Amino acid sequence: MSLIHLREALTKKLLVREYSMDACKFYVAHLDAVNHQWGGNKLFKLIGFLEEVSIGDTLVSFGGEHSNHLYALAALADSFRIVVYIRRSYTTQSNVDSRVVRLLRESGVSCHYLASKDYQRARNDEAYRQSLGRIHNASCIIPEGGNGAEAEFGLRLLATKLNHQFVAPTEFHLAAGTGTTARYLAKHLNDRHRLMVTPVVTPSQLGFDELDNAEIAWYQPRKRFAKLRAADELRLAHCADIKLSLDRVYNIHALETLMASNFRGPKCLVHTGGMRSQIANL
Repeated sequence: MSLIHLREALTKKLLVREYSMDACKFYVAHLDAVNHQWGGNKLFKLIGFLEEVSIGDTLVSFGGEHSNHLYALAALADSFRIVVYIRRSYTTQSNVDSRVVRLLRESGVSCHYLASKDYQRARNDEAYRQSLGRIHNASCIIPEGGNGAEAEFGLRLLATKLNHQFVAPTEFHLAAGTGTTARYLAKHLNDRHRLMVTPVVTPSQLGFDELDNAEIAWYQPRKRFAKLRAADELRLAHCADIKLSLDRVYNIHALETLMASNFRGPKCLVHTGGMRSQIANL
């Protein structure tokens, strides 16, 4: 996908489908369908970082081995020289690349690894990120997950789409990791709507304790992504029955909050993607 194609894809109307499960009718805004291969909220977050760069510039970014952000970033490898710093997960087998890392290498992305301590520094220390960017003469340095103020540009665009496509007051359900998407959707969704945020991390990992114009519904914070209860596995099976594909890390838990909601108007799951970078042994 070129930068031009990305911009065109993000201007199109969102794919919204209606589903029914256990006598509950709800909508799904399929951000995972923004593009045939590439999709999700990560593309909306990326576009704001690319406003001041030129084709052929060097981009430096960061992520784990299964990062949806790095997967999305690989879509732009034909337009930019991309350098990524990766932290290996503690479950990684020696000398075995994840699906995401294989994709990065196949796309021509330059991959480097950081020890856990240095990766934490890259996550939290902008000066350190800048020093790594200077090594590669980077025009743009994108934090882990695209979690910077620049992400507001694309997420405001997403909120505008939801505002236009949902006329009636609607309760939107969104899974949250660091919470960047939740923060800016809460800021730009119309006041007639309601945003329910379901964190999939521990409280210390979420980027805020509370959020204006949104409600946080703690589901079951886990120490390891994709570690599901039997009830979650059953919910995934029911989703498969209605041909709704959800990942095991994020969206399945936001759907659980939606199913438990007593909101009387339309309810919509904001499907942020996540399927493409997921592998069986997460």
